[in-house]
Amino acid sequence: MSNIFEADDSSIPLSEEEKQDLKQKWVTVRQELNELEARGIFEAQVWLLKYKKEVLNVSFLQKLHKKIFANVWKWAGKFRVTEKTISML
Repeated sequence: MSNIFEADDSSIPLSEEEKQDLKQKWVTVRQELNELEARGIFEAQVWLLKYKKEVLNVSFLQKLHKKIFANVWKWAGKFRVTEKTISML
């Protein structure tokens, strides 16, 4: 069985900028971050199955983003105020 993060080098360290906004200080490499974010995505999917309100609006998208990343990033559910380049190394 293959790991969904197999192509990702588990030893790639997070940048100091990335670590600054992390809620979980034990996360230090890309693999750990991917696994933590994947857990949040799964939990948000479970929440979505029960969600019965309007989903085509900004408020919902912010709420969903917060559900996914609340345990990972301090800025979960908020709009960015700086540019961010997401690298998939």
